[in-house]
Amino acid sequence: MFRPFYASDIPYYIGLVFLAFPYMGAFYYDYPKWTLIITTLFIVAYLVLIHLRDKYQKTINLLWLYLLFYVAYMTCLSDGNMIWFFFFHANLLIWRFDNDIQSFRGLTFLLVFFGTFIYLWSHSQSLSSRVMLVAIALFIVGLTYMNMWLQSEGCYIKTKPRD
Repeated sequence: MFRPFYASDIPYYIGLVFLAFPYMGAFYYDYPKWTLIITTLFIVAYLVLIHLRDKYQKTINLLWLYLLFYVAYMTCLSDGNMIWFFFFHANLLIWRFDNDIQSFRGLTFLLVFFGTFIYLWSHSQSLSSRVMLVAIALFIVGLTYMNMWLQSEGCYIKTKPRD
């Protein structure tokens, strides 16, 4: 059911450090306590996506949609700064799944990302909020594009799993 561990999986784990923010938000800010449950489910889904074998496409797609739903929901209804968490999807899309933008995951990523962007844009009151939102969107889109370019240039080689 799960693929072996690759040394190239380590960068996926490093990004998990940013999930400290939603956890701290439940204790130190005004995030509802029940967001701890959906954040924990996000972590589990993310880890399963990293290691699940490719033959389980229905499960992979369901978990992918959950990750998208989580980030969109938390961004729109809890904290707009959670839009940064779309970097999880950008990395999985390119490096884990080797997908392009025209794939199911690529299209759902763009649809949810830009839908979230439009929601935040329409609810932003200040110019500084909108400028920051555009900067974040450019960063996420740029990250995705650069990762696609690096992958197409063959800059990513999966290493063999450890024994």
